[in-house]
Amino acid sequence: MKKAILAIILVVALGCGIFIGFSVYQKDPKNAIIGTWNNDEVEGLYYEFNKDGTMSGKAEVLSATAGFDGTYTIDKEAKTLSITYQITGSLIPIKTDYNLTRTFEFTKEGKLILTDEDGNVSTFTKAEK
Repeated sequence: MKKAILAIILVVALGCGIFIGFSVYQKDPKNAIIGTWNNDEVEGLYYEFNKDGTMSGKAEVLSATAGFDGTYTIDKEAKTLSITYQITGSLIPIKTDYNLTRTFEFTKEGKLILTDEDGNVSTFTKAEK
């Protein structure tokens, strides 16, 4: 009887540990940002962040399409997202490096909010898998 109770307690404790560990993993911004994020204000604009620190995206505005590829880093302490990327597309034949840094926030509603140094806000929704 004691062994059965001990086994039940062990299973419950292990289950709680796994759940808490997964919740912490999900809340870590380096994990939460992985995936595709659609801009809520600009139809056709999205970012895709990969586990290896690379990112890509596309902007489709009117009849023009531009893609971009680059890298990103997250500073959890400063709550900043830094992106270095190049834009490619028919309207921009020259590849130029761009750098931007934004503060970030993940909301309970599943939104990613990026704010620039002037206080301009861009809101993104994570795409369904």
